[in-house]
Amino acid sequence: MYKIVASLAQQTPMIHFQVGSENISLRASDFKPRFDKYLITLGNYFDATVLTACLSGIDKLKCNLKEKKKSLYCVRFGQFKNFRRIKIPKNTLYFGEIENMIMSDSVELIIETFDEAIKNCIIKALPLFFALENFGTRQNKGFGSFTITNTSINGNKYHFEELETIYKNIQTIDVYSFDCKGTFQNLFADIKNFYSTIKGGVNFRDNNGNKYYSKSLLLRYFRNSNPDLAWEKSMMKMYMAGENIKTITNKLFVRAVLGLSDGYKFLPKGNVRYDPDLYKGKTLNIDTERNIKSVHSAKEKIVRAPSPILFKPIRTNDNSYIVYIILREDLYKENTFDLRKQKFQFKEGDTEITELALDENFDLNKFMEEVKNQFDILNNSNLTSLVSHIKLSKVKKQNQRQL
Repeated sequence: MYKIVASLAQQTPMIHFQVGSENISLRASDFKPRFDKYLITLGNYFDATVLTACLSGIDKLKCNLKEKKKSLYCVRFGQFKNFRRIKIPKNTLYFGEIENMIMSDSVELIIETFDEAIKNCIIKALPLFFALENFGTRQNKGFGSFTITNTSINGNKYHFEELETIYKNIQTIDVYSFDCKGTFQNLFADIKNFYSTIKGGVNFRDNNGNKYYSKSLLLRYFRNSNPDLAWEKSMMKMYMAGENIKTITNKLFVRAVLGLSDGYKFLPKGNVRYDPDLYKGKTLNIDTERNIKSVHSAKEKIVRAPSPILFKPIRTNDNSYIVYIILREDLYKENTFDLRKQKFQFKEGDTEITELALDENFDLNKFMEEVKNQFDILNNSNLTSLVSHIKLSKVKKQNQRQL
């Protein structure tokens, strides 16, 4: 039997649904289905020349999963070491009701198999998984980041490549990064401000009355080639103001290309954010499950779709992080389904408001190149001071070799 033991260092706090329990850990039931996908799709990440020892194992795994047989390997996690609870800071991209996160020094992962070819697949997929995945709620927004520190196979030490080397060798996924100084509170604030800047835009006042405003870089990107484009925000604002939007044809569901949320809140035209009397009763809340319906999807419902952008923070010391931004265009697709090819019907109650399609030709990698260009501009008026300190770098690719 082959026994693989990996020590996982926790890089960022994790939002765990069992945060109130005493004996909690990472769950094999969460890890294994996701890990299976990496095992059977290793060819999507590596050239065939570096997978020779894995090919028979990949075939066995595919057959085993298709026929729903007993797993060819087993997984378990140890308990968190130096487990503690930390209050979730306010300035993050988590909007739920859980109040505390969990943090630890490390946790142990044990994987066992009797098959050498399966063992070879596991060894190839394991560093890939922890380079591209996090754990827990809002994991794609930087929560629950873990990395492999020490590994052994049947008691013998085994060394994996460094994280950035893995990113350089994955030819099919682009990765960017930026440095963040400060505590995890600063980290999550940077991630929130960066993501808000590129997706929906920024428009708020802080407790000191300072106003921050920047238009969505995603909208700017679309309007570079289509200046008169109407997006979901402007369409809903016009609808709320009683304007006729039925005749507008140059329109798109813009933000959905960076993930479909479970609900959207729209404010009317005017300075209502800062005038409570105008604000009352004039918001439009649209629940995705009830009020946004795919017009021609093979799926019965599309309640939400994950963002194709994942933040992977890594601690460099007690007061700084490097934040990797991983572009996962593969998340748009599931079998024959492609989120970018969908059209959605917006409704208020039973009243149809409009239909909005996504841009089926949207290229995430080209968009991020433009984002980097914007962040490279000194004193860029398109950005607020909330993100002006962020310097984006792109991880350069290198020719694959045996990892």
